[in-house]
Amino acid sequence: MTAWSGARTIDEFIEISKAGKASGVFIMHRECGTLVELNRDTNRAVGKMKATITQRFRSPEGIEYDVDCDCQFLFFCQRDPKEKNWKVKFAKLIYMKDKVVPVNGKDAPSFDEANLARFPEGYKFLGAAQSSLGYEIDVNLATAMDTEKWKRMYRCMENWLGGHDADLFWDNESTANVPDLTHQVIAAIGPNASPRAKEITCSLVRHLHAWVREVRLTQTELMKIISIVRLLRSP
Repeated sequence: MTAWSGARTIDEFIEISKAGKASGVFIMHRECGTLVELNRDTNRAVGKMKATITQRFRSPEGIEYDVDCDCQFLFFCQRDPKEKNWKVKFAKLIYMKDKVVPVNGKDAPSFDEANLARFPEGYKFLGAAQSSLGYEIDVNLATAMDTEKWKRMYRCMENWLGGHDADLFWDNESTANVPDLTHQVIAAIGPNASPRAKEITCSLVRHLHAWVREVRLTQTELMKIISIVRLLRSP
């Protein structure tokens, strides 16, 4: 699962990658070292590959730039006791940080702050740039800044190595599309608001939604909180 592809089988991922390359999408990966945790008793292993995703883009103004995103690929592997070989069953990522790199060493595009707010710290520039190509970006992936998802991913690895279900597809369990909601609220402020009002409101919204993600607030819990706030406002 990647930010732009969503959950896919290996064959589906290969096909959409081919289609992307045919349309001019240029993505490379730089490997920065791999560590493997192995449990021979369960025939399970997890490969942790540090890497940098680098993708070339061109802004509407014609500025060429790269986005470099440091991440950790996690390969959940299993050994077939009959065939005696190892196969990757699942692949997930933890996104660390990203940045914009000018191709000519000096010129880089500016990104709209409200648009960047749609995407988590860790792959916000990559997400914004990829969405400009028409990709629907998954905004609920694990990042180094999201402690709860980081810890949960490591629990998934521990479960997998222990021979249990890794329970990897939990990305959308909590309140859906919080970064998208953040973007919608910020956009609703309107173009006539003063710069200071925008600054205060955007900061408040981002902090509130970061808290929602941190505690993994459910829809039911959110509605209870709204009910309490309404009671407090009653005369």
